[in-house]
Amino acid sequence: MRDLACGSGRGAHGRRQFRARNAAERFARTVGAAGSARCRFLLRHQQANGTFFTRYEPLQDQLYEGIDLPRLAHAAWVLTRVSSGHDMPAGEAAARAATFLLNTAEEAADGLWLVHAGNDRSVAENALLVLALCETSMGALRGREVPRLAAALWSRIDAHGRVHTHADEALMGALASDAYQDYFPGQVLLALAAAVRAGLTPMDEAKLARAFRYYRHRFRNRPHFGQVSWLAQACHAWWRVKPDPCFADLAFEVADWVLQFQQKKSGAFLNDHQSDTPGYTTALYLEGLGAAACLARSAGNAQRHRDYLESCRRGFQFLDGLIIQSRDASLLPNPAMAIGGLRRSSRSSEVCVDFVQHYLAALIEVREATEAG
Repeated sequence: MRDLACGSGRGAHGRRQFRARNAAERFARTVGAAGSARCRFLLRHQQANGTFFTRYEPLQDQLYEGIDLPRLAHAAWVLTRVSSGHDMPAGEAAARAATFLLNTAEEAADGLWLVHAGNDRSVAENALLVLALCETSMGALRGREVPRLAAALWSRIDAHGRVHTHADEALMGALASDAYQDYFPGQVLLALAAAVRAGLTPMDEAKLARAFRYYRHRFRNRPHFGQVSWLAQACHAWWRVKPDPCFADLAFEVADWVLQFQQKKSGAFLNDHQSDTPGYTTALYLEGLGAAACLARSAGNAQRHRDYLESCRRGFQFLDGLIIQSRDASLLPNPAMAIGGLRRSSRSSEVCVDFVQHYLAALIEVREATEAG
């Protein structure tokens, strides 16, 4: 009986297995509980029209307003994914955000764009809205809007595979345009994979192959922290459509590259992505690592699956120190609004709503990878 207990009996090897299993179970429980708390923060910061307060200063209890279409579309997607676990308030919040976004849509000669004052028309909000709509249970809305949005995204991939990120790209200049190439194309590829998988857009094999080659080449020659989250998630999404080893190979390249920058002691990722590193950007890299871990499991690479999940566990351990929790209530003028927020860094109390969104998205990715194990 002691042998079957796998650690309750004698032997160092058995005890290590027992502890490892308990650690994995605790991590899975933590992921679930933390997701619920972060979701409640987002719900408290949503306004009646579906938008969100963009920034919060917890020590001053100061809220800031603004409309940022890509971040709002990202919120709609994240909350829709949360609602798939039968979280009705999250689903209602996602629907409010998606409705606001759809009301900004305008037809142009080159496709459907979301238009709002103070925002440049970009593929980012279109792609993230596609992701949100692909996850929603509102079939009529999906069937009507996603094909039009996805067609516009396909049209932005040129003969070289480069994604043209803005409607008015010529006016922005080459340098300004290039600054978005580490972020928006990965979002486009991720959204198109979701739309193809949902049967809402046909797959353009030639454009996919060109875009994949272009951004694989870009990563190998100009790796950047901004590529980590979206490129790894896009590879995982296309793997689910067609399990081509090239998608797995690139996802693992991205994950292995960013792991070089994770601190052994704290679990944080040092980077040139934010000025006061390490901080909230660790959550972005955990999104990519979670997707890579899930892909590793699907591809039968058990060692990478374990290594990436362990990296995620350590990363969340670091982020826990940046999360405003009940332990901090005595310092806060309005704990109800602050608790659940993710601070920019250990030196800054500022909470932007997208910090929390990326944390929640990372939890979703890692939970999926953990359950896959």
